[in-house]
Amino acid sequence: MDSPWPLLRSYGRTIATAALTALVLLVVTEVLAFRSGLFTSHVHVSSPDSPNAKLALLGRFSDARVLYFGDSIVLTDVAPVVVSESCRCGPGFNAAFSSATTWLTAVMISRTLEIAKPQVVVVGAAPYALDDRLRLQNNDLARELLRPDEFASFGAALDLFGRAQWALGSTWSVYGQRALFKEFLNSLLPGQRYDESKRGLLAPPGAANSPSQLSTQAEHLKALMPGAPSLEAPSAQALVSALRDVRARGMKVVIMLPPVHPVADAAAPPYLAAANSVIHDIAKVADAEVMDCRDAVDASDFRDLTHLNPTGAAKFSRCVGDYLARLMTIDHAVQ
Repeated sequence: MDSPWPLLRSYGRTIATAALTALVLLVVTEVLAFRSGLFTSHVHVSSPDSPNAKLALLGRFSDARVLYFGDSIVLTDVAPVVVSESCRCGPGFNAAFSSATTWLTAVMISRTLEIAKPQVVVVGAAPYALDDRLRLQNNDLARELLRPDEFASFGAALDLFGRAQWALGSTWSVYGQRALFKEFLNSLLPGQRYDESKRGLLAPPGAANSPSQLSTQAEHLKALMPGAPSLEAPSAQALVSALRDVRARGMKVVIMLPPVHPVADAAAPPYLAAANSVIHDIAKVADAEVMDCRDAVDASDFRDLTHLNPTGAAKFSRCVGDYLARLMTIDHAVQ
């Protein structure tokens, strides 16, 4: 078989020119589209359910006076527009995303406060997120949001593959923001662009609230609670640190008790009661308020065990708005 090297040498100048042109285009795209912020300031998404998508959207809603954080419960249950109509406390933005642990929520709060300067920060505290056996997991979601030094600060090890991913993403933004870029491509499909007027709220279609489905979900929920809620749990301490930082910035902090279906209350009453006690302890040490709007909804308002349907979300959000209105009225009176 003839060697390819003579042919490659004969076209060496052409190949080198093409490679150099490609490199220049990559550098120009990196600087003009990504490093300049042009991409994130104009990108549209098909779903707001990821950290990078929320940060990109927040760039267009940096006027938000109230920010909401947490996992999928907050993501689907708190409608900023409905809250604002009730509290008349200015616009809000839902910065929650699915599977957000307290560690990810803590970092998300820090990232958003680099973009917006809210008056109030509302954080949903899921009872299973305060378990003393929980540890930060090195997964795709964590690697999307956290830097290597943040992994280390939370006592988690970022493996060699994760460090390589971070290094490549820091150098090449298309890779570093690949999840956001995928969302952008999906948003170009007909009918797939997220309605940004919802300001971060996600209202999934469908329901899973039959008795058998709720029973199965309750068993799964209990599996998420292997230990016991504790103020000393690493996850709880991460939340305390984040809330103290918010208070140090002069902002009000509200911890929101999330609504759960009565089936969940019946499945793990001691655990949920202990979690509520820990949440109040967190509020005390972090100088935060506790908001309880769980009585605003009933069993008919749930889409599944832990998430509300649109009707329930509207009821819950109106209660959140009424609470914030009272809180701000008291705050102004004190001042």
